[in-house]
Amino acid sequence: MSDLQDYFFPIQPGFLNRNWSHGFDIYYKTEVESEAKFLQYAVYSPETHDQIYGRMSDPEADQQEFYIHETDLVHYYRDFLIKNLKEKIAAAEKPDAVILKEIYDLICRVLAEYFDDMASTRIFRALDDLAKVLAECMAKMDVTIPLVFGVANKENHTYSHCANVALYCTALGCMFKLKVEELQDLAMGGIYFDIGKKDVDYELLTKAGVLTQEEFKYIRKHPMAGKQVVAALKRYKPGTLSMVSDHHEKWNGEGYPAGLVGEKISIQARICGIMDVFSALTSDRSYRKRLPPAKAFSVMKNEMPGSFDNRILAFLLKSLTPQSQTAVAS
Repeated sequence: MSDLQDYFFPIQPGFLNRNWSHGFDIYYKTEVESEAKFLQYAVYSPETHDQIYGRMSDPEADQQEFYIHETDLVHYYRDFLIKNLKEKIAAAEKPDAVILKEIYDLICRVLAEYFDDMASTRIFRALDDLAKVLAECMAKMDVTIPLVFGVANKENHTYSHCANVALYCTALGCMFKLKVEELQDLAMGGIYFDIGKKDVDYELLTKAGVLTQEEFKYIRKHPMAGKQVVAALKRYKPGTLSMVSDHHEKWNGEGYPAGLVGEKISIQARICGIMDVFSALTSDRSYRKRLPPAKAFSVMKNEMPGSFDNRILAFLLKSLTPQSQTAVAS
């Protein structure tokens, strides 16, 4: 994509919402002397909603692809969709799984803008807001592993994997009775923990067979690549940054990239490492079907010795009561 294209994102009719009173410009793409140009098509507002929606939905229309500028996209997320979620949480004495699912789905949607549609790090402003919303929502709930597992998407996407890890890490923080500010750091670290995979080829990430030595060496670069991206913004706490850089470190020192041992690994990174593997095992992959949570924790305990802080793992295993195991068996 050219530099110009990096700032424009395709939208579908379902993106439009007449309640967004601020409006935004809608563009269409054309080519002038083999160079992409984005020209204004219309100004979207509540008053023009029906007309523009009809035009975008018309299969006979000349321009079938419409775009929004990244600045307007971030503005729309932060000042409309996320603001609405904040209001729902504030109004609820105890938010339910429906609100939590709305937050989770929006995290996936914004992360997909970054991973799949190549948004810039400007989109992180919306993700920062969503991390805070996620923490505030879950702090008011009675959080359990079955509850959050029911919300999470089990598909094989990097963006949903990041959203899952954010959800699971924040849930564990709730179970540890952490303060909202600490939950926010966990949520943020989970959202960004695999951000370094943005530039890794998708076919390599979804390869069904065993990785070659060179392929594995290449993928192992993603923690430090991600930390470089996040640290450059200079607004995240050390614990959050460690979740990005150190989630593949192992308790016994056999992890990467630094070979940290035991409590040299931050507590945030230890939590993230556990939830990363849990999310991977309980989601579909190109080379296997997902496992139920109880089986995933059993595999982590019995087949990955030395990988995790066993105190955290034991706490999670204990959290799966017989009733919980039945609830999340699928």
